[in-house]
Amino acid sequence: QGGAAGGRGSSGGSKRSVDSNLKVCTFTADLEAILSDLAEARVSEELQQAVLREMLSMTDKAILNELLRRRELCSTSAARELEKTLRLLEKWALGCGVRKNSQVFSRSIQACNFLLVWKSDIARAYSRGLPLESLLSRVGALSLQQLIRLVAYGHDEWTISRGRTVDYGLISGLRKLAARRTASGEVNGSPLTPNHAVTWQRNADEDEDEELFFNVEEDTAEFESQVQSVITKLVDEPTNPWERLGAIPQVTASC
Repeated sequence: QGGAAGGRGSSGGSKRSVDSNLKVCTFTADLEAILSDLAEARVSEELQQAVLREMLSMTDKAILNELLRRRELCSTSAARELEKTLRLLEKWALGCGVRKNSQVFSRSIQACNFLLVWKSDIARAYSRGLPLESLLSRVGALSLQQLIRLVAYGHDEWTISRGRTVDYGLISGLRKLAARRTASGEVNGSPLTPNHAVTWQRNADEDEDEELFFNVEEDTAEFESQVQSVITKLVDEPTNPWERLGAIPQVTASC
């Protein structure tokens, strides 16, 4: 029975890898088509690279939003598969000329690594008395609210049946750190503006939600408008290279 179970697991893992590769190919083909449209519109190489980096960055935000909304994506097996998919996308981006230090998928990759390894390491070190703030340097792209959600949602399918539960000690520590930063006028290590402070005092729930999720739709609409404006100035007739972009967040989120 053990051998049969191992075989089924291996087959399942292979199928997931094939599915991930197909989704990556579909996603990158959409991006390549958009870049081709930009090239035909005589958009400079520099601007094409800027567009690509921004699209990948918005994809990164969309993926992280899905992790923070859907507990099933925060399992060990799902996080491991997503991390592999992101590495494939990162390799493709490097091949397209995106600089390695751009770290276009930094948020999602950090979230995956946090779920897979760093959460346990940080919780263990914190329980031994090390200051929590000094342990969070590896997850600097994530807010404290996002880390709290990942701790609450992260789980291992193989150990959950043995009674292992959420690490409430780490969640408590993160919440205390967030409260200290707010009291000292900081959000995730950055000083609060006076307007931000007033907003937080009037509606803490909305402010917390802003720190948890990215408004990808609003960012995407603004970015598309700016790029279309540039393209319109470069060609005789207006063109819209964004028709293929509509399904991208859904495709990547399902990886």
